[in-house]
Amino acid sequence: MRRSHEARRKVLRGLGALGLAGGAAALLLPYRKGGWFVREVCGEALSRAALEESLQLGTEFLLAQQKPAGNFVYEYDWVARQERPGDSQVRQAGAAWGLALIYLYRPDPKVAAALERAFGFFAKHARKGPKGELFPGYPREPRGSLGTLALLTLAHVDFVRAAKGRLPDERLAPHRQRLDALAAALLAIRTPEGLFHSEFDPATGAPAGDPNPYGDGEALLALAKLARYLGRDDLKPALAAGAEAALTRHVRRALEKDRDSDETKGFYQWGSMTFYELATGPWPEFARYGDEVLSLADWMLDVHHVLEKPRNTGYAFEGILHALDLARRRGDKARADRYRCVAEQGLERLTGWQAGGPLPNGYVRDHGPPDPKGRGGVQNERADPVLRIDVTQHQMHAVCLALRWLYPPPGGEPPVPPPPPGGPGEAAAPAPGGQGEAAAPAPGGQGAPGAGSSAAPGAGASSGGRPPAGGGR
Repeated sequence: MRRSHEARRKVLRGLGALGLAGGAAALLLPYRKGGWFVREVCGEALSRAALEESLQLGTEFLLAQQKPAGNFVYEYDWVARQERPGDSQVRQAGAAWGLALIYLYRPDPKVAAALERAFGFFAKHARKGPKGELFPGYPREPRGSLGTLALLTLAHVDFVRAAKGRLPDERLAPHRQRLDALAAALLAIRTPEGLFHSEFDPATGAPAGDPNPYGDGEALLALAKLARYLGRDDLKPALAAGAEAALTRHVRRALEKDRDSDETKGFYQWGSMTFYELATGPWPEFARYGDEVLSLADWMLDVHHVLEKPRNTGYAFEGILHALDLARRRGDKARADRYRCVAEQGLERLTGWQAGGPLPNGYVRDHGPPDPKGRGGVQNERADPVLRIDVTQHQMHAVCLALRWLYPPPGGEPPVPPPPPGGPGEAAAPAPGGQGEAAAPAPGGQGAPGAGSSAAPGAGASSGGRPPAGGGR
């Protein structure tokens, strides 16, 4: 079977060289007896039930990693059944955002309580700035990170969205106040071009460091979601400047230097999600960024070859699934079919890397069952027993998106279900990933990322990179 997959890749690359890699070409799958055919479903074993089980297990894993102080065990070896040394303040904040996205998809009092503990941990180590900003620090680290600040802001945005009308106002108010202070800190460390310094002094808020693709994308996504879902229209000028500056620096110029750019790869899913929020939001002037969502997805498939990567690529499907929804909104069936097929294939493969998951690969099956501490975590490689919080977080976000856009429940899923009647309480939350219904962008062609020109699906893509130690951050 492995040989047939390799043969398929060669065929698809050949078709891509001829400009035929879109649409039906992407739906070619190896026939078990050696032939070729086109399947309607590209992930043979993937299903809504499998993804629901995977999400439940992934949620339990993240909850099991939380320490009494509110932060998380960074790495756990599920075969050796022991915690590993090491930590990352950015990925700690990312774990909190992962739980917020899960809570947004399916509210659970246990997840809300875990989030509030995580928020309390970061609040304990944060310092107020001169204008009321809140700059998060981290134990034994002298510098604050843009990524930590941005991901913590995202966690607050999505928690407040999900909890509004479900938790009492007095419980929610401190989180909203903290969110505004975190957003003020983001604005305080912007560069003249509209991007962000990569570090700051937690004690004073003094910024330092050049912009980087991860932090810039995370910060812009936080501001975009805050503006779109919580009414911060005052952020539009910062978003307009930042989106164009990021596209120029991390996509256009990066691809001029290297068509498979590490810089563009680092920006990929963050930029895709930001541009999606801008393009599908209530701002006609931002509709053009939808072109970039689709062009970047083409690049991820045609140049970066995401399905061939040996490490976990769950982060990439955060971007690809947003591109899928945008292609559907635009009536671009060829792209939508292609993105759907790639997402199904990729998520089926990665679900096999989940310890105790519904579709275990040979390594996971042979070394199972996992203990309660490791159950539900996701490996970074096919046969690597180390489970990292950020790898699991990215994949669970992709699973939430897939449950909405690949395998919706019968009758479809409302984009933003209303709060439960009768006041605060726990009930179904809005759909994951920060997506509501709004006017779709005007139809238009997409070319190479950053080009804004017309091109056939699969042609004219231009860049990529590789994950840092395998992952989206």
